[in-house]
Amino acid sequence: MAGKKVIIKVESGHHYCSTVKDGREFISVNCFGSTYGSGHPCDNEDEVQVAINSCKRTVRENGDIPKVEDNRMTLDRFF
Repeated sequence: MAGKKVIIKVESGHHYCSTVKDGREFISVNCFGSTYGSGHPCDNEDEVQVAINSCKRTVRENGDIPKVEDNRMTLDRFF
């Protein structure tokens, strides 16, 4: 029996708190669901890929199916 599909969302346009990193923008990689809840602020493409892979690994370990939804303009770089 196949597991449930879990969406991993990649979104830019978020800002660090000004007291943390001077209001700098970051890319957010999120994985939410009934048994998932993680958010990763990423400063570059390498960190984005590491966060995606980490989320995928967690989803698969739980017997579910990860699906990446990249809402940035650079969608083609990940597929």
